[in-house]
Amino acid sequence: MEASEKQGTRYWLSGIPYGPQVNKLKDKYPKPEEDMLISHDELEGIINEKRDRQRYIGIINSWRKYLLNSLGIDSEWMRGEGLKILNPADRLNVGENNFKQGIRKTRRAFRRTALVPRDRLNDEGRQRFDHHMIIMAKLGTAAIEARKGLAVELAPVKSLPKHILEKV
Repeated sequence: MEASEKQGTRYWLSGIPYGPQVNKLKDKYPKPEEDMLISHDELEGIINEKRDRQRYIGIINSWRKYLLNSLGIDSEWMRGEGLKILNPADRLNVGENNFKQGIRKTRRAFRRTALVPRDRLNDEGRQRFDHHMIIMAKLGTAAIEARKGLAVELAPVKSLPKHILEKV
C-alpha cells in the first residue's frame, strides 16, 4: 500500500490498512483456545468497527488467515454469534462440508456449460467448449467417485482433550 502526502495530510491510495486493527486482535488473543466463541460485540469493541461493514469482515478474515497460516488455529463464523475457534473434530467436519459443497458447485458448472449452444460459438469458442467439456467430464467422474467414497457411514469424530503436561 502506498501513502501519499498532500498539503500535510496523509491519505492511503488503496484504503486504510487492516494491519493496526489486526494487531489489536493479535494482542488481545495471542493464541485463542479451542471451542472459544468470540462474540461480535467483543470483536467490534476491539477493532472499533461495526459488524455490518465490509471492513469489519475484512479485518476479522485477515486475522483468521493469520491464525490459520501462522499458528495452525482454524476458526469459523457462527451466524449471529461471532467467531468460533475450532477443535480438530469441528475442523474435520468443516473440511468435509466444504469438499461436498465444492463437488456440488463443480457439477452445477458442468451442467451449465453443457447447456451452452455450441453451434453459435466461433471456432475458438468451440475449441474451448470441447476442451472444457472433456476436462469437466473427467473431473465430474472423479468427483462422483469421491462422493461415493465419503458416503460410507462412520462413527462421529470426537476430539480428544489437549495433553496437559504435569510439572514434576
